Parts: sequence; C-alpha cells; structure tokens
Amino acid sequence: MDRLLGSKSLCLSLGIMMRLLTINSRVFDSQKEGLVFSLTISCDFCFVKETFLNDTQGPRAPASRSAGPSFWSPALGRQGGVAILVNPNFDGQKVCL
Repeated sequence: MDRLLGSKSLCLSLGIMMRLLTINSRVFDSQKEGLVFSLTISCDFCFVKETFLNDTQGPRAPASRSAGPSFWSPALGRQGGVAILVNPNFDGQKVCL
C-alpha cells in the first residue's frame, strides 16, 4: 500500500523516523476527503496538492473537519491549492522559522 500511494519513510540525521504521504488529488471532493483523512491516521504528515479548493478557511472548509492540525493554501481559480495535514497523535515539535 505504501508504494501505491506514494508514502515514504524518511530517516533524518537525528535518527527520527517519520511517515510521509503525498497525494496529487486533482480535486478534493468529499469522497477523496474521507480517504485522505483516514490515511492521515497512518502517517505523520500528509501533503495534498492540486486540491482546487478556493475556500480553505470557512466553516464548510475541510480544515474544520480535520482531526489534527492542518495548513491550507487556496487555489487560484482552477489551479493549485495545497494542504498539509498532521496526524493528531504526532508527538514531534513544530518549529516556525
């Protein structure tokens, strides 16, 4: 399953293992939303590109339904849109530079 979905394990020089999942969603509809949110539980970070979502902050936005922290960048018309979803049980420290 890891190979099919593009999931990779990354070993950092500090000896920390993280599970990453990258998805090119080509439209983030309700069906893909359920799949992505369920897959986020099995990885530390899920990177979703090409969401095509314009409203990323409103009450109906997927961010309000994400179990853990998430960061969203809206699409410009019918181009782009990205999301970073963090597993709610991720125990690493987030550093803002």
